[in-house]
Amino acid sequence: MPNVSSPRHVTVAATQFPVTNSPVKNRLLAESLIRLASTEGGANIILPPELFDDAYFCQYQDVDNFSLARPGPSSTLSPLGCDNPLLSRFRDLSEELGVVLPISFFEKAGMAHYNSVAVFDCGRYLGIYRKSHVPGESISRAI
Repeated sequence: MPNVSSPRHVTVAATQFPVTNSPVKNRLLAESLIRLASTEGGANIILPPELFDDAYFCQYQDVDNFSLARPGPSSTLSPLGCDNPLLSRFRDLSEELGVVLPISFFEKAGMAHYNSVAVFDCGRYLGIYRKSHVPGESISRAI
């Protein structure tokens, strides 16, 4: 258990960039911004954009988007006991840089789909947060 009486300096950085339909390009850009935030900005908690691996699709429900879902970590003992190159890559980056990375991804778990966040601290898997409302229903607004 950490010593709560000694203060710890925490620097948080949020990254933002235009996400494309190319996971390869998106991952390269996210990684470069995370590296920049860590090395030049001194950030030790770095937040990439939500669902940055592919173009953001959550405004409307479309069954074609379910094919974008990937498996999540299976347990805290075997966090990458799944086929998810995005999580593997950013877990390794978290370990390399010694930073916390919450990685948002579209998850398929059984028959359910989630807008999930897997959190890595210095490469160690801390857990997952699942939002179950995405992709959501279309919302009409009167103007």
